[in-house]
Amino acid sequence: MAWAQEFGHTNVTGLLNANLKEEKAADKKLNTLAEGDLNRKAAGRMAAARATSPASRTGAAKKSAARKSPPRKTTARKPAKRTR
Repeated sequence: MAWAQEFGHTNVTGLLNANLKEEKAADKKLNTLAEGDLNRKAAGRMAAARATSPASRTGAAKKSAARKSPPRKTTARKPAKRTR
């Protein structure tokens, strides 16, 4: 906004001001929602999901998955050309 004012674009500064006000209002509403029940509900769901997943009960599943490597792809080699 300061740059628009500096360069004399007064028509743009009004639009930027309006946009800034809208952004601040949206931010305030989202913060109100987040500070309310939404964060607590999400945290509860994530904790429940972690408690029920088999990998979270033991670290063995994670370790064995990390050790396994994907199978190698083999390609047929072309025979070398003979030169006389």
